[in-house]
Amino acid sequence: YRSAKIRVNNSHFFVLTGEVEIYGAGSSFTITKEFVDVLLSLDIEITNIRLNGILSVGKDAFRHVKGEGLIEFDFGDALESIDEYAFAQSNIISIAELPPSIKCIKNGAFFDCSSLLQVIFHLTEDDTTSLEYIGMSAFQDDTSLQVIYADNTPNNSALPEGLRKIDAYAFARCTGFHTELTLPDSLETIGAYAFAWSSFTKLHLGCGLSTRSGRLPLGDDLEYPTKITLC
Repeated sequence: YRSAKIRVNNSHFFVLTGEVEIYGAGSSFTITKEFVDVLLSLDIEITNIRLNGILSVGKDAFRHVKGEGLIEFDFGDALESIDEYAFAQSNIISIAELPPSIKCIKNGAFFDCSSLLQVIFHLTEDDTTSLEYIGMSAFQDDTSLQVIYADNTPNNSALPEGLRKIDAYAFARCTGFHTELTLPDSLETIGAYAFAWSSFTKLHLGCGLSTRSGRLPLGDDLEYPTKITLC
């Protein structure tokens, strides 16, 4: 067994037999691409990464990271944002379990993430979440993604209450789905082509929608026909 503790940018991580725990050092700690480059330079096969007190996974942090095996991520209970292209075009994460503290999933956060199979939104005891925004192309081209749900809807694909905006192309070309998707009543805006060319069999729209930029994902905008139900 080998272990190592390495300090980078006033933070540190502890490595033991393939498991990595990353501790935040201050109230605004972000995992940066520089940090990840140092982590991946270790002569060790990383199988688990746990975040402790980390507020954000920074822009491009794991972008283009390719591996022979998957890494299991525990995002902790403090994470507030996954920044632009943080996991884009990587193949190391299959399940993203996001804590109730998550506020935004920014543009391209999981863009073309070929290994991503499931996204799970964990809720507080009163079934709430801090998530308000899913950015442009956040999950675009995730062709392996098959399941997305909140704790209180484990048997149905659904996005959690509290979400206010889904930006353009957010779930475009997600062709692994063959289920219905329920959108929350809190949702106010759907961006252009947010679900275009995806394979959802039906979209259930919530009561709060006030803006639909561009066109709804109908007809030629989809690879497969989709039915839409309105609140």
